[in-house]
Amino acid sequence: MKEKLTLIVLFTLLLSSCVKEAGRSKRVISGASDLVDSCGESLYYEIDNEQCVSSCTEGFHIADASEIADITESLTEDQQTILSGAKGACLKDSDEIIRPQDSVFINSDFCVCKAKQSVTLNTSPNCPAFCATKTDTQAKLYGSVTVGSEIVNQPLFGNLNGWCTNAIQTGSNPDPATPQCFLTAKTGEQVNVTTFPGTNKFEAVLEPTLLFDTPYVLNIQETRTGTNAQSDYLQVLLKNPVEDDDTGIIRFKGITQYTCLRFLIETDSSSNVSIYSDMARSHFYFRPDNAPPALPDTEKNIVCFNYREHNTRVDNEEYPRLEYRANHFAVWDLNDPRMYLENNQLKANTLIKEEYARRNGGDTLDQDIFSLLQWSNVPQVSGIAGAQPNLGYIMVPFVDKYGFGKCPGTDDYNSTDPLYSVLKDLVGVPTEALYIAVGPTETFTDSQGTSTTVTPDVMFVRESEIKPIWFHIKQDGSKIRPTSLSVRDYTTYFYWPPVANDLDPFTQKGYQKRYTVRAADDLQNEVGNSGIPVGIRPSDKRVACVPAVDSIE
Repeated sequence: MKEKLTLIVLFTLLLSSCVKEAGRSKRVISGASDLVDSCGESLYYEIDNEQCVSSCTEGFHIADASEIADITESLTEDQQTILSGAKGACLKDSDEIIRPQDSVFINSDFCVCKAKQSVTLNTSPNCPAFCATKTDTQAKLYGSVTVGSEIVNQPLFGNLNGWCTNAIQTGSNPDPATPQCFLTAKTGEQVNVTTFPGTNKFEAVLEPTLLFDTPYVLNIQETRTGTNAQSDYLQVLLKNPVEDDDTGIIRFKGITQYTCLRFLIETDSSSNVSIYSDMARSHFYFRPDNAPPALPDTEKNIVCFNYREHNTRVDNEEYPRLEYRANHFAVWDLNDPRMYLENNQLKANTLIKEEYARRNGGDTLDQDIFSLLQWSNVPQVSGIAGAQPNLGYIMVPFVDKYGFGKCPGTDDYNSTDPLYSVLKDLVGVPTEALYIAVGPTETFTDSQGTSTTVTPDVMFVRESEIKPIWFHIKQDGSKIRPTSLSVRDYTTYFYWPPVANDLDPFTQKGYQKRYTVRAADDLQNEVGNSGIPVGIRPSDKRVACVPAVDSIE
C-alpha cells in the first residue's frame, strides 16, 4: 500500500526534486515557547522564525503552492517534515516592489476611431456608435484593461495609470527613469499611450506610425525604466469603413488551460482524519469570455483551485483555476462576422472556396479549411452539465509535397501557391501545429488493496512549446530529439509540465508526467465529436493548424 500523504506533502514533493541533507532532528517553538517536533494540522509553520503559529505574524503571509515549490530546495529534510504536517507555511513578506509582468489584460471592447467612424475590423459592435461621437482626424485607439491582483494590491500602482507612470523609488532596484507606456507592435513600431489617473483606460494615436490595410499585433509596454513590463496582446487591422464585413483577416484569441486534481481519499481509522492517498491530473480548456463554473460543494474528490490558499475545499468561480495558463494555444474567434453558418456552411469556408475558384479559372476546392473545436472546460461531475463548449475555430492541417505536415506562415502566404494566397487575405498571421497527447494510465490503490484505474489525461500542446522538449526512446532506453523523418516512424513523447530554460528536457523531473503524442484517429473516443479533423494524418500527427501564439504574445 502506498504511504498515506496529506495534500501538502503531495504538492511539496510533486514540485521538488532534491532537498538538503538533514542534520540533527529539528524542533520548533509552539505556544508559550514550548519546543515541539511538529506544528500539527491546525498551525502554520513560520519557517524563518522556526515557530508554529495559528496565524501569520505581521510581516509574514501564507505561502501558496508555487512559493512552497520555490523554497523546497532550501529546506532540510527536518524542515520539510515539519512543513508536511502543518496547516501551511508563513513566509516573510518581500519589501521589494517590482512592476508586475503579465498582469495587464487588454479588454476586447476597444475601438479605433477616425472622422466619426470606426476604422478597424472585428472589435466591439458598439464601436460605430461610440466613434460617431469622436472627431479625431487621425486613427485613435480607445481602450481599457483589467489588471491583476499584483497591481491592484500594490498601493504604488493600483491601476493601469499607476503601473505606467509611478516610479519605484525604494528597494535595491529603483527605477532609473520616469516610467512611460507605449503601444508596441511585434514588428517594432511604437506609439505613445495616454493613461488617466485612477483608471484603467488608455488612448493611443495610431497614425501615421501604423498603416492602413496592415495587420498588427500590439501590446502595452513600459519601456523607459528598462523592466519592459508588458500586457497581453490585441490585434488591429486599420480599414476604412465599407458596407461589406467580409474583408480583412479573421480575428483570433488565446485559449486558457488549467488543471484539476482527482484524489483518492481515505479515512484514517484511528484518528478519523481524511487523508489524500493518491492523485491524478487532468487538463481543461476555456475561452476567456466563457470561464468554467465552480464545482458543486458536494464534490470532494476533485480540486480545481488552490484550496490551501483560500482555506476551504468549497469551490468558487472567483478563485483562480489551478495552474492557469493563458494563451496555451490560439483559435480563430467565434465572434468574427464570417464565423457563422449560412445554408449549413461556415461563411469563412464559403468565402475561401469562392475566392479560390475566382482566382483559378473556376477550379474548385472541396476541402473545408475551418472546423469548430469543442472541448470540456470542467470535469464531468454530478451537478455539472455535460456539454462541450465551443472554443473557436481551427484550421485543417496541411501536407507539403514531400508528405510532411505543414502549417502556413508568412513565406507561404507570399508564395505562388493558389490556396495560400487566398488564405493570406483571410488568415494573414503565421500558424503553428496543434498536437494532442495522452498522459500515463494511473491506478489508485486504497488501504484495502482495491485498485481503481483513472482515465488518462488528454491535453493539447502547441508546436512552439512541444518541439524543444519532445523526444523518441530508442531500444536501449536512450532518448533522441525527433526529426521531420523520425516523427513519421517512431512514437514521440514529452514530459509535462515544462521547465523554463530547461537544459535537460529529456530527464523527467519528480513532478512531471510523461505524455505520448497521438494522431486524432487514434483517439476517436476523445476527439470524435470535438471538431478535430479525423482521417487526415500528417506524418508528425499534428491534428490542426492554429494561429501561432507568438503572434499574440
